Amino acid sequence: MACLFVKTVGTLGGFALLFNNVTGPGIASIAQVYQSSGWVVTTLAFLIFGILATFCSLLLVESVQSVPGNAHFQGQVEFSTLINFYFGKRAHRVGQFFLWATLESTAILSIIQSSQAMDNLLIDIFGRTCGLALGPAVTGWTCITTRQESLSSFGNVFTLFTLGFLLVVVLILPMSLFVSMDGNIWVQTGVHFVTIYIFVQWFISSCVKGLDRHLVPPIGSGSGFAQLFGVVMLNYASVTTVPSWVNVRKKSVNIQSSLWSSNMFACLSFVLLGAVPGSAFLIPDDSNFISIVALHDTLNRVDSYLFTISLIMSSIPVFFLIARDNLVHNQILTQARATWFTHVLPWFIAIPFLNGPFLTYLTVWTSLVFASVTNFTIPVLIYYKARRFRRIYNERRRPAPGAAAAFKAPRESDEHVDAAMALRAVQQPSGQRNEHRR
Repeated sequence: MACLFVKTVGTLGGFALLFNNVTGPGIASIAQVYQSSGWVVTTLAFLIFGILATFCSLLLVESVQSVPGNAHFQGQVEFSTLINFYFGKRAHRVGQFFLWATLESTAILSIIQSSQAMDNLLIDIFGRTCGLALGPAVTGWTCITTRQESLSSFGNVFTLFTLGFLLVVVLILPMSLFVSMDGNIWVQTGVHFVTIYIFVQWFISSCVKGLDRHLVPPIGSGSGFAQLFGVVMLNYASVTTVPSWVNVRKKSVNIQSSLWSSNMFACLSFVLLGAVPGSAFLIPDDSNFISIVALHDTLNRVDSYLFTISLIMSSIPVFFLIARDNLVHNQILTQARATWFTHVLPWFIAIPFLNGPFLTYLTVWTSLVFASVTNFTIPVLIYYKARRFRRIYNERRRPAPGAAAAFKAPRESDEHVDAAMALRAVQQPSGQRNEHRR
């Protein structure tokens, strides 16, 4: 997007964006993971993956800076641009698929959680919510008048759509189509402060209710470890968004301190929101913390809706925008086709998972299959190739065959940056390139 070249995001806005991207739909499952896997293993997992996520983010930043002509982040280098530049077209398409799948699966999880919350909100306000059921037991227009402890008020009934789902579509789709990344930062900053309030309120409510240490054992059952790593990696599935943040940050913003502070603050939040509420509320396997705490009292019910609307729903356009930006600027798809794949298709994919226990399964397996590769494997491979490329480039002062064209193509479509800047270090005589030496 052209607007990404207006570098207006300061320290607070960047911290809010990074923190909000980390604290996504996986928050709802943390307390349940603490109960099933134990506080020792779960806390260590969050700490270790928090450190790994920060290092992987820094490796990406270093790789962005290693691109010729981008030592000071003059241009727009997205996650998939790095794959295209350092690996070539074949690996680029594979990496682009994993990036798209990671971003869109997180957005789909957010859509499902938001739809379920909106159905419950309609029950609380109007006394019912309805949907078009297509299951073998129930078919036709069906209305529910009582909210359940389970994830969905419709239980295991398959629905083509619910009123809650349609409400999310109406609220989110226009925002994702017409709001830019830097314009969305103001929303993210406000959401950040609302999120902190909700976290504090949940912590206090758990302490007031009373803590039972038997609900969160030191070591849990081994059967819950798959869910543990799935939830942990889902919560840290924001490494791929770091290049997009770097593209819009002000030059005065310190990259290292922003990444370390946001990830470590998120890690602390995960531990407190897992161990403390997990010791206060017994969470069934077919539910999550947000569904259970909403039944506790009116204040927690309001906070659960506020959390869903302010954090979960507001993050959906961010993932849509970043996914489309990577597809368009790397010439994988045109603007119109990329918009369909990033902004429209996820809504149809979410429909089969709106009800039943599928949200839990989707959380675990999308994280293990996509988030693990995209956020913790590909950045390391990119950095390895970047170091090798930079060593050869500094020795020969020319890029590897095909590398210059791979970087030039997405930059030519940008009206805000002179495409020649990307290749200036390549085209100038060796005596004039000192300014690009690292």
